Amino acid sequence: ASGCVGPQHLPTLHIYDPPWETLGYNASVYNHSTFCVLVPGDSAMTPRLFSFTAAACIPVLTISVDFLPFRSIVPWANISVSVSAKALLAYHAAARANASKLPANPLNFLAEMSDERIRRMQEQLLHYRWAMAYRRPAAPSAVHSIAQELQEHVSQNPVGQS
Repeated sequence: ASGCVGPQHLPTLHIYDPPWETLGYNASVYNHSTFCVLVPGDSAMTPRLFSFTAAACIPVLTISVDFLPFRSIVPWANISVSVSAKALLAYHAAARANASKLPANPLNFLAEMSDERIRRMQEQLLHYRWAMAYRRPAAPSAVHSIAQELQEHVSQNPVGQS
């Protein structure tokens, strides 16, 4: 499930779980969206994060950046924003039930973000997307990112030492 907020960054919320045959459509939605809400699926990590990054769609996280990949390379705090999953789900449930009184939309803060901040975040997303792409072996890619994270982990936690 994911949600996207359009270029005018109005705080509307669309949560859906698309079937595989709509992946091309999803890429188009991501490319035309400013923000994409990342909700966890079966695990905290999902391939949608990579699609959002490739499209320069600013991830709106409902999970801690501690669960994101390539933390030693990608400055997630600078290229994403966070929202409470509990508040988001409460708002979504009330909206679906056509409740007479909706809780505050937890995405309202997106409309208050300056165009300059959004532009900087999207530029950084485009700069760091190489870290998550699988490309030819000579170019920096996700393979290099994984190797770098493993090397850092091993150097910080040598085998045989506690």
